[in-house]
Amino acid sequence: MDMDTKDTILRYYDQVWRSGNVAAIDTLLADDYADETPPPGFGADREAHKQIAAAMRDASRERTMEIVDVIAEGDRGVGSGG
Repeated sequence: MDMDTKDTILRYYDQVWRSGNVAAIDTLLADDYADETPPPGFGADREAHKQIAAAMRDASRERTMEIVDVIAEGDRGVGSGG
């Protein structure tokens, strides 16, 4: 597993979802980030992802995030939480 990519994914969950620092998305997602399946009403770029993350976090403030799996290879990775 690529440790830099894994570290980035873990920092993403910690900074964005646990701490609510959506501005951290600028340093955690690639400049050309594109969400292939954005929620209805949202764009697909990094700025839209900040809006999505803020909206989702505001709607679920009572919920805690636990990292279940992180898979990374090269500069691509995915994490799942519960």
